[in-house]
Parts: sequence; structure tokens; C-alpha cells
Amino acid sequence: MLKKSVFLAVIAMFGLMVCASVDALAQPSKVIDINAASVQELDELPGIGPAIAARIVEYREKNGPFSKIEDLMEVRGIGEKKFLNLQDRVTVGAASQPDAAEADAAKRGAGKQPKPSPEKP
Repeated sequence: MLKKSVFLAVIAMFGLMVCASVDALAQPSKVIDINAASVQELDELPGIGPAIAARIVEYREKNGPFSKIEDLMEVRGIGEKKFLNLQDRVTVGAASQPDAAEADAAKRGAGKQPKPSPEKP
């Protein structure tokens, strides 16, 4: 009976550990706006330490806001490999990208002025 109780306790503990691990993996990572983030926030990104975080802020202050996340590769210390590890964790913010309605309107040509029709006598 004691062996069965110990076995069940071990199975229950293992089940709890698995559930906790799955829950931690299921939680989405925080996405950071590289146009608004501080050095401390950028330092939280994988592979970005305080020196590269400071370079990102310095680049942004010198060149203006990033227009796309790929522009991070212009910062010294961020190559393609590091960028690929970051791309799901960064954004350039809503203000820098047109929203879906604007993008659809642009594709359809909405907002263009119609050609004036020739006047009839």
C-alpha cells in the first residue's frame, strides 16, 4: 500500500511540473516597441545586453524611428542571426505602420482623385 501511495504522489508531482512547464511555454513573450523602448527594456531581449541596447537607442535618436524591424540590423552588433532570434519579440509600433484598413484602401486605390470628365457643350 505504501509503494502505491508513493507512486501516486510521484506521478501527481510530475503532472504538476509538466503542467507548470507547459503553462510557462504557452505564455506569449512580451513584444517590445523598438521605437519607444528604454535601454532597460531593450536589455530584456534575448542576446541584447546593455551595450547593444544603448546602441539601439543611440541609433534611433540619431536616425529617427525605425520604419521596419529589419532596420535593427543597421545597429552595430546585430547581425542576421541575432535579428532572427529577436524578430518575434520586437515591433516598430502602430504609429509607424499603416493599419489594415489603410493598407487595404491603398491596394484598392481608394483616396485617389477621379479624373475629371470632359465638359459637354
